[in-house]
Amino acid sequence: NSSTRSWSFDTSVPTIDLTENFFNRNNFSLLPQYFDTIDINITITDDALFGFLFNMTNISQVLLNFSTESLSGTSFNFNTTLNISALETGIYNITVTASDSHTANAIDNYDITTKDKQIIFDTAEGNRITISSDLAAVTNYKKLTDRYSFDYDFGTILTPQKVFTITSDRKITYLPDSIYTAHFVVWNNEQKQGNWIDFEGGGIPSIRKVNDYNYEITFPSLSNQITFNSIGGLNVLTENFEWYRGITNTTESGSLPVFNTTITLNITNHSSITSINAELIYDGVLFTSPNITGFPESILFEQNVTSATGNITYDWNVTVTQGDGNLSDFFVTAKHIISEFGIDNCSSFSEPAFTIFLRDEETNELIIGNGTFTFDYHPDINPTDTKQLSLQMTQRNNFSFCKSDASFNPAGDMSHTFSASTYETRGFSRVDEPFTGNFTAFLLKTSTTVQTVLFTLVDSGLARIEGATMAFHRILNDVVTNVAQEQSDFAGQVSTNLDSIITYSINITHPNFPLKEFNLKPVLSTYTIKLTTEGEILYQNAYAGLRYKIEPTGKLFNISDEFQNFTFTIEGSNLEFWGINFTRHDFECNPANCQAISTSSTGGSVTLGIKLNETGRFWTTLFFKKTGEDLVLINTWPNDGVVFSVATRSLIQLMQEIKDNTSENVRTVFAALIVVIIIAIATTLGIAGWPLAAIASLITIVLSLPNIAFINPIFGFFIASAGLVMYAFSQRV
Repeated sequence: NSSTRSWSFDTSVPTIDLTENFFNRNNFSLLPQYFDTIDINITITDDALFGFLFNMTNISQVLLNFSTESLSGTSFNFNTTLNISALETGIYNITVTASDSHTANAIDNYDITTKDKQIIFDTAEGNRITISSDLAAVTNYKKLTDRYSFDYDFGTILTPQKVFTITSDRKITYLPDSIYTAHFVVWNNEQKQGNWIDFEGGGIPSIRKVNDYNYEITFPSLSNQITFNSIGGLNVLTENFEWYRGITNTTESGSLPVFNTTITLNITNHSSITSINAELIYDGVLFTSPNITGFPESILFEQNVTSATGNITYDWNVTVTQGDGNLSDFFVTAKHIISEFGIDNCSSFSEPAFTIFLRDEETNELIIGNGTFTFDYHPDINPTDTKQLSLQMTQRNNFSFCKSDASFNPAGDMSHTFSASTYETRGFSRVDEPFTGNFTAFLLKTSTTVQTVLFTLVDSGLARIEGATMAFHRILNDVVTNVAQEQSDFAGQVSTNLDSIITYSINITHPNFPLKEFNLKPVLSTYTIKLTTEGEILYQNAYAGLRYKIEPTGKLFNISDEFQNFTFTIEGSNLEFWGINFTRHDFECNPANCQAISTSSTGGSVTLGIKLNETGRFWTTLFFKKTGEDLVLINTWPNDGVVFSVATRSLIQLMQEIKDNTSENVRTVFAALIVVIIIAIATTLGIAGWPLAAIASLITIVLSLPNIAFINPIFGFFIASAGLVMYAFSQRV
């Protein structure tokens, strides 16, 4: 080729400009790192650009990996907005690489292999590049500072057209707009380095792409001795940065109006940040001094506010000072969802809350009647915010109530009055209890045995007691049932209708007095009941909301080799455990430990068996424990410990039962009567003198035996001995 060419070699390194970017070269954020988006704005410049790479990752997440290897010209701007709302907090590593398409300032030595018509370059940049000709030729090369030149000598071949093939183990990029002839680039993405190859020095060829890894370069007329200008390394600049991604989290402690609510902002922190401050704007009010708690990796801001009505959008105004002094001001906006709480008769609200059923106290059947209702209620999480509901419902056997929201759990006081045709009117009340589940109110049918009974509650000084809960229980269908419940008024009085032929189990509770329990058949119309403090005992009614029974209810059972099963059934809520056990016996049980326990929180049934295969007896105990309360032992209702026994007993067993169920004073009286009766019988039979004295002493000794113990053993033996001595002394006189 007789044309003359001049070459200018690019040895300048690309530049990376971060002026408008979201981070700077000192690894400080130029935008708040708590936003959901970031703006990436990076500009690279060089005389002949080829490639650009942006990679952002942390240990577990690759946020963005962008690269291009088809640049041209002198400038490229990478500008994009990236959504980072799902990113974890932590340090993200950022790599930015810019590359031109031609000469590096200096290159390392390459491993080069020459063959007939072929030369292979294993470059320092990690690429294998093979250049071959279609004709036989001697190949050679020469190392320069920033490149290698390579030669082909075709000898005396007369063919003017020469075809060269360039292949590589990595993708080859052809740059048709380059100032260099047949300019190619091979990029090693792992090493972030590359090689350029051009065929300057041989005229203007035609280029054909075989595939991404193979190109043909055809010179229509080329001399037999040719030196191509170069293969070398690219000018590459790679910079690594770190950027801290933070997150914020807001909470509100209450979701109901007029609450004292705590609004919080938890914002993560890092050593690249000098300080973080925040102010709250809630319902138009600025709070400039929230409570601040610092943690190793976060800061918690807390501000107490009064919840407004409706849904409130509030803002935390945050100022972040980066380590280089750069300030970032931004708002964290959140919404406080406030639900209006309330209960009604399901006219406005639709979420079921509870139902009150109206039943006949004698038959337990539903009856049609009327109800007047008063509720003083509040959310169970804030008893100071109270609402009141008063309404009437007529001609129904159940009274349903609904609440405003499923998350609202009403609690408080309820006071109702029920009436029905041919029934006595009766009130029913509950104090400071959750409104959950279903309730039952009972009415007594008008009869000659039903009367209004007035109870007056007084303390040991006869002062009237206001605010005591008086609950009346009776057995309906073998189930202990709370049939009436009232609060004592300012005069300490409770008035309710009771059946005078029914024995009621009554318990009275008051915050300043221990539980008082007793059984009463209300044959009178007025009663005065005294409550004593016995110290500062605070009591919560453990029986509230419970129903229970035991089956069978009999006390006498025939001897059998089969197990007699007893079933304890309880209904309630908040139960930790409950069950039945048998004690003071030698019988075989099923289970063997003579105890059946359940942990069902709402109750159910447990069964315990006992094999009554011989004469004897046993005691049964029912028990339950509510979560957070003491264990309660209930002996079979309504007695304080019921003795179950077989039908046939020996005399000794009978006396043993008398001993177990009577006091020592009563047993002494029984013993004296027995002794007098036996002496009287002996006298009528003509027994006198020493024989009679011996009989009296023997009877006393027998009644003092430990197995009988009608008389204290020591006292009995003393009486018998003293009697004999005194009789002997009287005979001498």
